[in-house]
Amino acid sequence: MLEATVAEGNPLLRGFAERSWPPRPPVVARLGAAIALLLRPPIERELLGVALEDVEYDEPLIDPRLFDDEAWAAAESVLEGLIPEDEPVRLSDLVQQARLAGGESAADLLRLRAMTALAPQFDLIAPGRPSVLAAGIDGVRLPDGSLWGDDLLVGRLAPDEDALRQAGSDAEPGFTHPVQLQLVVGSGAAR
Repeated sequence: MLEATVAEGNPLLRGFAERSWPPRPPVVARLGAAIALLLRPPIERELLGVALEDVEYDEPLIDPRLFDDEAWAAAESVLEGLIPEDEPVRLSDLVQQARLAGGESAADLLRLRAMTALAPQFDLIAPGRPSVLAAGIDGVRLPDGSLWGDDLLVGRLAPDEDALRQAGSDAEPGFTHPVQLQLVVGSGAAR
């Protein structure tokens, strides 16, 4: 059939279609049937449907994605231990600290907080404000375990207030100094 010309294939295709599709009776509207259908009383239907029974559960459902207060406290205590002047710490080390302080839930929460720190809020870095959690990738993979991916460098960013005051006093009106962040690797540790 695929190699046949249109003239050769058309009768074959027509014969196949005639034998494979069942015949249909023609639809003919009758006036008597239409009038009987229109004069029939309407069928009463329940607008809201069948009433459903209220299901009572023995225990309330708990969303497994929510973290309890103990997990938040353990993760925050580990992250608050980071000092802006110190070198960044590996995510695997922080996760282990959180696991010891608050269990797997705290370790998972700390991992999620570190992942969001890959895009820190730089507009929150200002004199007199608290430091901002930041994370960076340097190509080191997480050791084998329950986590996989990059072993992030996690630290805190705080403004250098002396440098900001110096830049503010030297600045011309309307002129802004660009800020550049760099990952500096020295003596085996990154900062």
